Amino acid sequence: YSYWLQEKIHIAAALITFGTTVFRCDLLLLLGSIGLSWIFHRKLSIFDALKVGILTGITSLVITIPVDSLLWQRPIWPEGEVFYFNTILGRSGEWGLSPWHWYFTNALPKSMLLTIFLVPLSMFRIIENLVILERKARQRSDDVPSKKNDRARLSHWVDSQWAQFIIPILGFVVLYSFLGHKEMRFIFPALPILNLGAAIGMSKLTQIAFPPQLTSKGKEYFTSWIGRIGFGCGLLSIGISLV
Repeated sequence: YSYWLQEKIHIAAALITFGTTVFRCDLLLLLGSIGLSWIFHRKLSIFDALKVGILTGITSLVITIPVDSLLWQRPIWPEGEVFYFNTILGRSGEWGLSPWHWYFTNALPKSMLLTIFLVPLSMFRIIENLVILERKARQRSDDVPSKKNDRARLSHWVDSQWAQFIIPILGFVVLYSFLGHKEMRFIFPALPILNLGAAIGMSKLTQIAFPPQLTSKGKEYFTSWIGRIGFGCGLLSIGISLV
């Protein structure tokens, strides 16, 4: 994830391929979701994806099979056996079944608690546009013409800077939802990026609630009560989750 955020995509792709082959075969879903986003955003070509995947996969097998075979005292690729049992044979349901929506209605709310409500603020300019509407309402009440740049900002609801990270992770959870057997630990890889999304959402609330002052011109930025209330709710959600 660190290399992904730093735009070092080839290293990130190699590491997640290694993790899928050696440690958790179900990371294949995460690799697929993130990999598609890399290709869609042209951060990784299909040729480079195949090259990194094949070379890293072969290297990983060369490392993991001898070590695991020694430990298990028989020729084995553990994650290959897990993938074959759960996915190819479709026998994961023998461990129990849950409804398709379980990750979204049970696992994620339990794992993130109230901070889950901060995540959408990282992808969508919800609070920003509410503040603009508040500004427009005050301008109309003061008989001040609304600014064109406010109208322009109001039309941009998606924050692509962070949506490109959050959406692939949500895609990973969606893909996992198709498997009947579900456990919270299966989506642990999604939590770091979702926590990042919550942090970004709280950061936006903080910046809107407490904007810098224009002391040099003797003026102050517009103070939004919606921004202050949003900040208070965000702080409350973190505090309650901590308790």
